[in-house]
Amino acid sequence: MKFSCPKCKSKIEIQKTFNKKMHVSCSKCGIEDILEFSKNPDEVFLEFLERFDKGLVTEKGLTEGLTDEGIIRSEKEIKEMIGKTSPEKFIEKILFSKKDFISDYKILKNSEPKMGCKVEELGLNENISDYLKELKINQFYKFQEDAIQEIVFGENIVIEAPTASGKTEAFLIPVIEKIKKESHQGKVFAIFVYPTKALARDQFPKIKKFADKIKINVKVFDGDTKIEERREINDVPPEILVTNFDVLHYHLWHQTKFSSLLNSAKILVVDEAHVYSGIFGSNVHYIIKRLKRICNSKLQFIAASATLEDAKAFCEQLFGEKMQIIKGSGKKGETDFVMLFPSLRTQRKLMVELTKKLTDKNHKTMIFSNSHLNAELLAMQAKKQKINIKVHRAGLMANYRMSVEKQFKEDKLQAISCTPTLELGIDVGNVDCVISSTIPVNRLTQRIGRAARKGQRGYAFLVLGNDP
Repeated sequence: MKFSCPKCKSKIEIQKTFNKKMHVSCSKCGIEDILEFSKNPDEVFLEFLERFDKGLVTEKGLTEGLTDEGIIRSEKEIKEMIGKTSPEKFIEKILFSKKDFISDYKILKNSEPKMGCKVEELGLNENISDYLKELKINQFYKFQEDAIQEIVFGENIVIEAPTASGKTEAFLIPVIEKIKKESHQGKVFAIFVYPTKALARDQFPKIKKFADKIKINVKVFDGDTKIEERREINDVPPEILVTNFDVLHYHLWHQTKFSSLLNSAKILVVDEAHVYSGIFGSNVHYIIKRLKRICNSKLQFIAASATLEDAKAFCEQLFGEKMQIIKGSGKKGETDFVMLFPSLRTQRKLMVELTKKLTDKNHKTMIFSNSHLNAELLAMQAKKQKINIKVHRAGLMANYRMSVEKQFKEDKLQAISCTPTLELGIDVGNVDCVISSTIPVNRLTQRIGRAARKGQRGYAFLVLGNDP
């Protein structure tokens, strides 16, 4: 139901606040009031009209009182927070909206990555060098150069670098170089493990394109692999096997025919290694121990991650081996980071409004929720605001998820309402903005890493509070 402002006849908004009050406001003339909670908006509006008639609702609004109570920040505090930075006008409007408590604002600056040697200087296979030049890669980053050399030498390494910084190339190129020099066709040489089927399927085409250049066979073996493909893998094992730890656990435990293919493996690559923490990480540690036992030769371990605190120690525990760490940075633009708490409205209402402001500026936006339900509800409310948005979450058909990724990548979609399915490195093209609900800091870093790719300016919002 629409309520009209008694002063200017514009639309009145009624929102439940974080402390179970009702905030009544007019965005045009600025009058507002805080009333006791009621499930009936009609009752709230009638009380608001009575108070307006009695002169208890002033044009000055509630800014001073809300500031005194710590519900919103004062303009002075926000200006001090901004300091000498120059946020864009639409960011300023968000910071000074007087609807939310601004917990923090800063510009995250990214250092330029150190450049390494020219592609032709590493002595790579000629077909690989030519393919890299086709991709407009004429020079490696320093961390890529270091990783390639150490992997070729047989070292166990951890590659720690931001999302979309070239980690995949850093481990893929030396692995296929080693396969070309050392492998016998028809035996598994390297196992690439990804935390989700979606990420494995997303990375598979990139891996295959590189491998095809020097006639190396690559296959995916997971829960979605058809029976005919499984038979083919068992009959003619690929040199590179792309899978996940659930599949490895099942087949190692049951000692299937597939598990016997793994004993020829010489390299284990684990991407997004930070995922394997806690109890899940302990289980993975023992899967790796079982894999070590069945392998005919000592395994070389390679881990890659965008966000890991003390990555070296973490991976040494995970693999039970000494590891060497190689750190890199990606070429990214600056990111405006805003942390805010929805004092006078719900978390979802704020996230939808932010999405609207960002997409109106033609900024491609990813909105992360921590549950399927919240992702669906947010998309539903966003569609009412005429936002071109779709949901991406686990449980949806793989073809549908891939269609959403493709539409977003091709700029046919303004926004994606997603769960942690897109937190990892699935390629959805350039992303301008990320909006996230409350999340542990390492996962927040992963999400923020989605924005400001390839030298562009990015925007990241952490919306505190709980969904109703």
